[in-house]
Amino acid sequence: MKKSSLLLWLLIVGFATQAQVYQIDSLEKLIPQAKNTTNKIHILNQLTYWLSVYDIEKADRYSKQALLLAEKDDYPQGIAASKNAMGRVYYIQGDYRKALELHFEALRGYEKIKDSLGMAETLNKIATVYTREVDAENTMKYALQAKEIAKRIGNKKALAESFFNTARSYAVKKDYNNSIAYYQQALIISLKISDLEGLTYVYNNMGFTYSRMGDYEKASEFYQKSLEINEKYIKDYTMLAATFDNIGDIKRMTQQYDSALYYTQKGLDFGRKVNARNRVMESYESLMQIYKIRKDNEKTLEYYEKFINLKDSLFSEQKSKSLKTLESDYEAEKAQIKTNLLNKERQFQKFIFYVLMGCLLFMLFIAFLLWRNNLRKHKDNMLLEQKQAEIEEKNEALFESNQQIKSSIQAAQLIQNAILPSPQKLQQLFPDFFLIYKPKDMVSGDFYWASEVEGKTLLAVADCTGHSVAGALMSMVSATLLDRLTRLRVIVSPAMVLENLDLEIRNLLKQNEGSNNESGLDIAFVSIEKQENGTFNVIFAGARRPLFYFKKSENTMHVIKGTRKTIGGKLSEKKSFAEEQFVLQKGDTLFISTDGYADQNNDHAEKIGTQNFLKFIETHIDKPLTAQKIALENFLTIYQANMQQRDDILVMGIRLS
Repeated sequence: MKKSSLLLWLLIVGFATQAQVYQIDSLEKLIPQAKNTTNKIHILNQLTYWLSVYDIEKADRYSKQALLLAEKDDYPQGIAASKNAMGRVYYIQGDYRKALELHFEALRGYEKIKDSLGMAETLNKIATVYTREVDAENTMKYALQAKEIAKRIGNKKALAESFFNTARSYAVKKDYNNSIAYYQQALIISLKISDLEGLTYVYNNMGFTYSRMGDYEKASEFYQKSLEINEKYIKDYTMLAATFDNIGDIKRMTQQYDSALYYTQKGLDFGRKVNARNRVMESYESLMQIYKIRKDNEKTLEYYEKFINLKDSLFSEQKSKSLKTLESDYEAEKAQIKTNLLNKERQFQKFIFYVLMGCLLFMLFIAFLLWRNNLRKHKDNMLLEQKQAEIEEKNEALFESNQQIKSSIQAAQLIQNAILPSPQKLQQLFPDFFLIYKPKDMVSGDFYWASEVEGKTLLAVADCTGHSVAGALMSMVSATLLDRLTRLRVIVSPAMVLENLDLEIRNLLKQNEGSNNESGLDIAFVSIEKQENGTFNVIFAGARRPLFYFKKSENTMHVIKGTRKTIGGKLSEKKSFAEEQFVLQKGDTLFISTDGYADQNNDHAEKIGTQNFLKFIETHIDKPLTAQKIALENFLTIYQANMQQRDDILVMGIRLS
């Protein structure tokens, strides 16, 4: 790092520590003075952290600005830090599903660059979210992981936070003695390193634990300590909301109802200032209980309705995807990354051959199991009245068979995913791209394929006949044939590739010999070759699939329709495919897809349609491709609503660079 950058970074750290005395204005003045993007990202994230506790709208704006800068600069540490900061904003607002999703993405980013401190801090943030979900097991799990890393690197702040989260997990389990013991360890470290923010949280939570133990005098003592530090130095509105509400609870339980109303209302006011919806909900519940004791039925009903409405709203936002599912997604992706690292490119051809043979045998085995399963059902139904005992035994056998089939299909899914180009390979071939891949069932009839031959980058997106098992088998055969044609026979002309693919499919499926098998595929195939002058020579051919491309210099979307002929099928004559060649510049964007996205219908049986699909892309064309992907996925989710996905969905976007 240059000396000027180092100096600015030291200023940032200095201001971050002074945030305890509320120097946010000084940090904001540093934004236009930042000499490089890296420092600006760190400033914005630090501002997000401090502003999130009293100006949530400004914090949200800064976090998004930081993430856009980090992604544009391809700065991994900045991306991870920005996602953590954004996750804190969602956490403050009570959107725990979105907060956890962002923290897991940040954790994956830190793991890739081996940033131990970032990993420890993120693990603590994940543990904090699980605490709010009253999930003691996962709170303890991630707090212990954070503790091990913090001890290894000698970071006391992260260690104190891990003790703090461990204490909270014991509190959730109502093991208050262990909870207090771990809070005391966190307190000792926070005092040693003068972590004022940490002290406000520890004191508040110790007060809460003593309150649950029935020691209201000691609880009040710790609440007051938290308030003294927070009001004088920190100005953390979310913690002020919690502490005032907690004091209100003690006043209510000790029958000091006027004081209870005063403190609870103060807690509600602070919660509303930062849109901390869970804090607001808790204050509504406390006010409801106070007015119920005072037999003020009108006020009791008013706050009951507010409490229920806000609780229902928060539950509705969380229920679409559980936090445990997010954790499973993270663990699955982590395992997949390790598996991909173990694969060697030199074994690719041999691996594909054995996989294809295994798939063919596997599909035959599945067909046999299904046939045998149906046969057993038929016989069992005929003997139902006479052999009830035998039916029970048969049902057990059927259950085992179904489990085998399910396991086999899951294995087929893993095999198909292995045949598709890995994310690392796509990133190598297309530095700036996005991919939306949503199979209708566990396995898909849509597939994507990419390779580099004789200096040309080749890309195909195809939609095979059917979906599920039949479509998946066809996709694996077709991907293998594309490898053979381009790598072994070195055919790189898109039109020639499609003509030869058609012949190979028809020969393989014996369609030229009068077979009733009409299986085939629609495909878009493109060749991209970068020229010495920095332009890109693009050649396209399609079988019932188009290519869309956006020329930045013209601000115009172009459409090239594919030839209206499919690959394979019963047509015996030799097919030819039109080929179109054109030149693109750096920054121009290609879009290639199957028909699944455009054909998705809403609850009025209306399809999205190709024209709406293109118009939506054009409205987001100036955004980074990652943002375009998110926009397309969100639009699909909203449009689809409660309707089932009707077909496999595959969309790719590539920005030339």
